[in-house]
Amino acid sequence: MLRAGFGNAEACHNLGVLYATGDHGEWPEIQDAAAAARWYERGAKRGDAECLYDLGFMSILGEFPGADRSAGVRYLEQSANRGYCDAIRLLSDLYSRGLHGVPANPEHGELWSRKLAEHLALHPEDARKHERS
Repeated sequence: MLRAGFGNAEACHNLGVLYATGDHGEWPEIQDAAAAARWYERGAKRGDAECLYDLGFMSILGEFPGADRSAGVRYLEQSANRGYCDAIRLLSDLYSRGLHGVPANPEHGELWSRKLAEHLALHPEDARKHERS
C-alpha cells in the first residue's frame, strides 16, 4: 500500500484489483468498486495501461458512483494506444456490436478490429491468450 501511496502504478493496479474483486487473501473480504476506481485512476494518471483498461471497463459498466461511459471509452482508447490487448479487443467488440450502451459504429469497429489483428500478429503470446472460439 505504501508503494501505491507514493504513486507506483503497478501497486495502484494491484490495490484496485483487490478492491474490485474483494479478494484480499487473509484480510477480511471487502469489495468496494469506488475504492477500486480511485486506485485505478491513480495508476491511470501515470499512464498505466492496465489501470486505464480496468477504469475504462468499470466506467462503461457503471460499476461505481459517477461512472461515465464516454470517459470509459476514452480510458480504453488510451490503454489500447499503449498496446494493451484486452483494451483493443474490447473496443473492437464494443464498436462492432454496440455493447454496454456504446452505440455500434462499423467504421470504428473495423478500425479496432484491424488494430487487434495487427497487434496479435506482432504479439503471439497475446494471440494465444485471446484466441476466439
